[in-house]
Amino acid sequence: MRRSASTLLAAALSIISLTVGAGSAEATPVVSQCEAVRSAWPIESTAVDAIEGCAGIDGVLIRDAESNITVALPPEGIAVTYSALSDTPGIDIPEFTVARSRNGEIATASVTPNRRVVEGSMTTARAFGLTSDATADSAVQATNPKCDSFAYSISNERWLSTASWYYRAPSFGGQVRVAAAFSAMADGIGDCGTNTPNSAAHSYAGSTTSSSQVNDSICGPSDLKNVVDGGDLSGTTLAATCTWRTTGQIVNADIRIDTSSRSWYTGSSTTGCSGSSTYDLQGVMTHEAGHFFGLNHVAQSTNQVMVPSSFACQTSHRRLGDGDLAGMKARYP
Repeated sequence: MRRSASTLLAAALSIISLTVGAGSAEATPVVSQCEAVRSAWPIESTAVDAIEGCAGIDGVLIRDAESNITVALPPEGIAVTYSALSDTPGIDIPEFTVARSRNGEIATASVTPNRRVVEGSMTTARAFGLTSDATADSAVQATNPKCDSFAYSISNERWLSTASWYYRAPSFGGQVRVAAAFSAMADGIGDCGTNTPNSAAHSYAGSTTSSSQVNDSICGPSDLKNVVDGGDLSGTTLAATCTWRTTGQIVNADIRIDTSSRSWYTGSSTTGCSGSSTYDLQGVMTHEAGHFFGLNHVAQSTNQVMVPSSFACQTSHRRLGDGDLAGMKARYP
């Protein structure tokens, strides 16, 4: 019978014992806890306490027990978050974070707009803001929620200087639309009659042959190079972002656009997109740029750019709702 990695880990830990030779005071571990970790990864988020203090575990995969999202354990003092946009309203892909304190304690958080599950060290969770997000006005207050609700959710950290990003262009190109998406967030381009400038800054660093560290529901190890690229993402995922941060600033962010089976609209017109399986690259990338700058998901009913899901040809997400604008202004005054 095939057993999960977490079951194997539990079994291995249960047989840690000492064998004492006759007439000898020397004890020898049969299976060490850390050896059990190395043989049983990925480690479920519910079992992260078991790997604290183990040497050589940077990059060990930690899997969200609430979903299949997996991230590589970051170095001490770093947290990494996987965020993804779904193509199906009603399906909220959790934002999954693994944080590791400078003394090796580990915490995880699996979060949707309606649910938060935190595991591991609560001290570390609080230090990285995993027990709650800075939020405002989550209630929909009027018939046009995008312009009448100021709902936002933000992480504790932000970029402290200009964030440069590279683009490894997929077959459909789209660099101009991607740059416009970053600018919509950084320049506070609103959809409700006014713009709200903020202090966020970005720059396009050029093309690259490097790949992002975003794989199918996985954040790999950080390479401190901000890369946007294309690749296969399964299920309902349109695009995904991995963000690495200390308790004071964002230090790296990568984005992957799904290229598995859907079409992407890269035109400048907001009326030129058509087709039930065609998605607006600029609109989707505006959402991912929000994650890049430190915004989290808000409830679908708020109709902000940072809702958890999008639909085909949603060019309206090229411009920010009042909640998106408020969130960027709160993080980048």
